[in-house]
Amino acid sequence: MSKKKTISLPDYVARIAEIKAKLKFGGNFSNYLQYLICSDNADDIKKLLEDEENQKPKQISEARPAEFSNRCPCCNKKIKIGEKICNALFNDGHEQFVHKKCCKV
Repeated sequence: MSKKKTISLPDYVARIAEIKAKLKFGGNFSNYLQYLICSDNADDIKKLLEDEENQKPKQISEARPAEFSNRCPCCNKKIKIGEKICNALFNDGHEQFVHKKCCKV
């Protein structure tokens, strides 16, 4: 889910940010930026995550190992033989097998 981004900062801002990242996050600049953004936007991020959770289909069967390969309609990743899947009810009323981790209980 992480996307690589390129940002431009004035040198003096970058120097301070690198110092702070080293002090607080072992030098991990991305973690420092994420901390700053999340701290300043906690309510918006919480709402976004809740909205995403509400979009997940509802689990309507017990989980079981997949018997053949397919593609999960939720995450669009391959369902491999043996992975845990379950039948799920989507918001539009259709049912389909998905990764267990891609649906809500």
